[in-house]
Amino acid sequence: MFRRALSQRIAAAPGPSSARAFPQLPRGRFSSTVSAASRAAYRQRSSAITAGVAATSIALAYYILTPIRADELVRAPGTTIEQPSGQKLISFEEVQKHNKADDCWVIINGKIYDVTDFMENHPGGPEIILANAGKDASKIFGPIHYPDALEMLDEDQHIGPVDPLTMPEPEEVEPTEEELEMEEARKAMPGAENMLLVQDFEDWAEKVLSGTAWNYYKSAADREKTADENQDAFSRYYFRPRILRDATTGSMETEFMGMKTSLPIFISPAAMAKLGNPLGEINLTKGAGACGIVQGISINASCSLDEIMQSRKENQPVMFQIYLNKDRAASITLLEKVTRLGADAIIFTVDTAWRSKRTRDVRAKAEVAPPPSSDGMKTSKSPLGVSAAISGYQDTNLTWKDIEFIRSHTNLPIIVKGVQCVEDVALCAEAGVQGVILVRFTRLHVPAAD
Repeated sequence: MFRRALSQRIAAAPGPSSARAFPQLPRGRFSSTVSAASRAAYRQRSSAITAGVAATSIALAYYILTPIRADELVRAPGTTIEQPSGQKLISFEEVQKHNKADDCWVIINGKIYDVTDFMENHPGGPEIILANAGKDASKIFGPIHYPDALEMLDEDQHIGPVDPLTMPEPEEVEPTEEELEMEEARKAMPGAENMLLVQDFEDWAEKVLSGTAWNYYKSAADREKTADENQDAFSRYYFRPRILRDATTGSMETEFMGMKTSLPIFISPAAMAKLGNPLGEINLTKGAGACGIVQGISINASCSLDEIMQSRKENQPVMFQIYLNKDRAASITLLEKVTRLGADAIIFTVDTAWRSKRTRDVRAKAEVAPPPSSDGMKTSKSPLGVSAAISGYQDTNLTWKDIEFIRSHTNLPIIVKGVQCVEDVALCAEAGVQGVILVRFTRLHVPAAD
């Protein structure tokens, strides 16, 4: 690089006619016609050039070869840096100051958010937010929130990026006994082709999932009597085989609600798939597309609706399940988005009029330290499980008028989920819905629903 720069400098110098040109000397010796003064000037200029190049080389080599120490890059606490773009980087020390109920900031994926006014509306309650006030909450945020969940915050609640040079070094955490057991179980788990029964999948799920995930997926109300009865009910129904029919070819393909499916089953909407796999609902979408079956997408999915819809195959049918929000404007926005993105039907869940005690889920709750009483924040009177943490927005005061509300904001077919008696099936038909799902979802809410 230095040689190239030097050659360009010499090439750009004035030509022989210039008064600044060096004397033209025969190769190998000085010309006898050149005066002693000229020879001295020549030697002086040559020495100056050599010294200049040497000094430049030494200086650049110092900066290139001298390692930059990481601790020299750490900025002083409380420093705010403005980037050339005008964007300000806020120090971690500044974030730590906002750690109270009436002044609460959190860091999520390198960005700072003011969640002071949002805490009381947080579906999981304010306690978990306040426990992480003034801290980096990225690790606990990711598994149970979809990526664009923070879009609900107002623009002035997006404070800006945190200065990464002021962040503390991440602590090295030893894997827990549970994590080590899960890792060993995953290594031993057989492939899907060796899972001969549906029960095999459930047995292995209990081994490879975390306690929080397993107890959320498995949980039911109180002593789980209705949940057990749901499973036992299938043993009381039998096929009536017919004989002497041509069975050379056969197909289980069918169609319902205008949606084609390779099997007369569909993936029922269930929340928080990322508790089981980092890809979450996207895994289910791709699996449903590969198998040719219909997927029901939960409103409480851990992936964003955009991510799920973009992972579909062309013309792959999906249904979207909705709980109506206490803030009906939020439900309107969601219904319009679902319709715009191309869902094939709306599943309206109606059998959650009251939050139940999902015993397993509550017992496996994450430990959350109660906030100091001086902050004026009420501590939770009951422990929170995953279910309670994601359902606080749901409106429990539903009526038959809500079917018309949904219909006024989408042209998609409406399926009512949670019907448990023939009288309500008749009322659904009168209300003009296109389908009902007979389900004892109340196993999660009423322990002895019949």
